[in-house]
Amino acid sequence: MPAMPETPGLASSTPEILPMIRGERVWLRASERADFTAEPITVDDAETGHFLGLKVPVGPEGAAEFAQMVLAQQGKTLYSFSICLLGEQQAIGNVTLRNIDRENGSAEM
Repeated sequence: MPAMPETPGLASSTPEILPMIRGERVWLRASERADFTAEPITVDDAETGHFLGLKVPVGPEGAAEFAQMVLAQQGKTLYSFSICLLGEQQAIGNVTLRNIDRENGSAEM
């Protein structure tokens, strides 16, 4: 049987990965070091820094230390996720759950 030609606008025969945690437009993946240390350094943003409890700007070394701290606790005391558009790997944001109460199914965001 001959191979079917690809039709523009239709999905190819290669299945896409179906993310475990997803919405209509975005999905969550485990955060990686580069998500915290890539330029521009997002923890240096005034609003982001405020929510992280930072009192001063953070440079590349501080961002690397922050990434190491978060990733060392991943799955133990917190879960940090990068927010990506469906079909993409590039992070457009981050969300971290901490103070996880497994009994009641709640966490601080």
